[in-house]
Amino acid sequence: MRKRILSLIILVFVLTTVSAQEGPDGLAVLRALQDAFARVAAEASRSVVFIEVTSRLEESEEFFFEFWGWEGPEEQRGAGSGFIIDPEGYIMTNAHVVADAETIRVTLADERVYEAELVGADIDSDVALIRLTTEEELALPAARLGDSDGIRVGDWVLAIGSPFGLQHSVTQGIISATGRQNLGLANYEDFIQTDASINPGNSGGPLVNLDGEVIGINSAIRAGGGYGEQHNIGVGFAIPINMAERIARDLREQGRVSRGWLGVSIQDVTEEIRDALELEERRGALVSEIFPGSPADEAGFEVGDVILAVEDYRVDDANDLKNRVARLEVGGEYDFTINREGAERTLEVALGERPADLQAYYRELESAEPESLSLDNVGMEVQTVTDELAEELGLEEAVGALVVRVERDGPADTAGIRRGDVVLEYDRQAIDDAGELEFLTRRTAEGEPVLVLIWRNGRTSFLALEP
Repeated sequence: MRKRILSLIILVFVLTTVSAQEGPDGLAVLRALQDAFARVAAEASRSVVFIEVTSRLEESEEFFFEFWGWEGPEEQRGAGSGFIIDPEGYIMTNAHVVADAETIRVTLADERVYEAELVGADIDSDVALIRLTTEEELALPAARLGDSDGIRVGDWVLAIGSPFGLQHSVTQGIISATGRQNLGLANYEDFIQTDASINPGNSGGPLVNLDGEVIGINSAIRAGGGYGEQHNIGVGFAIPINMAERIARDLREQGRVSRGWLGVSIQDVTEEIRDALELEERRGALVSEIFPGSPADEAGFEVGDVILAVEDYRVDDANDLKNRVARLEVGGEYDFTINREGAERTLEVALGERPADLQAYYRELESAEPESLSLDNVGMEVQTVTDELAEELGLEEAVGALVVRVERDGPADTAGIRRGDVVLEYDRQAIDDAGELEFLTRRTAEGEPVLVLIWRNGRTSFLALEP
């Protein structure tokens, strides 16, 4: 709050200094800026709506009232904002405002009130689309959508909404940052940060530029103790309109969002990983797992590949890659530039569609018969230890790689490794699954002995393996 007050004091000082030095011309500059704010606020507010929702209490809340014998409320109420994107009554807002609503009531700028229905909500991005349900022929004032890819840090913006139920409140600020990620607010994050005041009730309202165009959906604030809707301290976040518009289009056309999917687990490139892989830069996304039958699997990706670019788009980190792939067309073919063992190469990928329920997809993979991996340079075949295998083998937890085949007179056979052994460590590094062991064996220099920790019949022992 002190920083915000200080910045406003500096702004007033600069503007009044300009006015004092330049006389009437300086005053004209201030009036022009004032007129711009007023014009944009008047125009953009016409499409902004106030949203009230009711939803049933969760079972835990109902149990609380029943336990104490109280006659508690059967429903809970909430409120937020939104803005019209189609004259026929389609309204964009946040998913967290309307996702669990049983009833939705919308108040327009001219005080007309309508019931609305949920067209679709995308929890992963916190974007939702609702539609007014009325027999009237509507010709509502739709917001003009801008280009969020063209915004700059320092641009003036207005946030419009209904904080604390105070409808059509307008606050002013600047764009403080773009591309904010890893905030824990949504699965797909690419937030615009602004110091325009955003408070409870602003969620779902528009962030508008000085041309009166919507460039973002006000979504969340950073409050005193963390992220949430408590009280504003000058740090708010908005979903870029380019991202939200595509999601709203999918929701309108098919009731759900289609996202491109590669079918890998990825992680950021740390300094340690950069040094180990001898990369020129600390950037890109490291492939740590490839799902069987996925587009990445079909295209020939390998564990340990570092994805550097998609077409001409430079990949900075794992979250950057996830957002980029999600925006690409399902079924489209794209060139991925990777670094594999120090050399760059290009893989062509026909992207699939991200499963609607990733957790269910992961559970299905885990329950399937695990596939084995052939480690040719050490002469054995392994598979990941699942929970079922761990229980069958007597292991306390599902870690390591189970040896399912040993090549006669190969390096593993010579070292004393036998079928049924579980590799727990390789070259002093703990092994979580078969893919990790494959990655480490491929990076071992030929003829360089390494220590392998195995589990056999309830006991562990070290063996010297020479690839």
